[in-house]
Amino acid sequence: MKMKSWISFSILLLVIIVFLCGWSPWLDAKRATVWATSDFNNDWKDTSDGCVAVDAVAKEKKLFGYDVELFYGCGLQARDSMPPAKSKTLFVTGVGFVFEINQKGS
Repeated sequence: MKMKSWISFSILLLVIIVFLCGWSPWLDAKRATVWATSDFNNDWKDTSDGCVAVDAVAKEKKLFGYDVELFYGCGLQARDSMPPAKSKTLFVTGVGFVFEINQKGS
């Protein structure tokens, strides 16, 4: 009888943890954009002629995280030349993992 109650308790606890991770109340738009920008810049930190994040906008709160639109520029550019910024959509999870969804621009 004790084993049955232990299994029920474990299942209930698992459901609560999954619900909290899906809701992720600790993840707000500002934190999602900071995590997306940091992750992108860290990917390019050792490249001399790489890319850098220009701006990030949290688009939509979804189950388990946020969609973030990241605008970035690549290569060494003269200050007076303003090429169009490239953008990509990233998904930031409640635990800080960042995944690329799609990429726009060339």
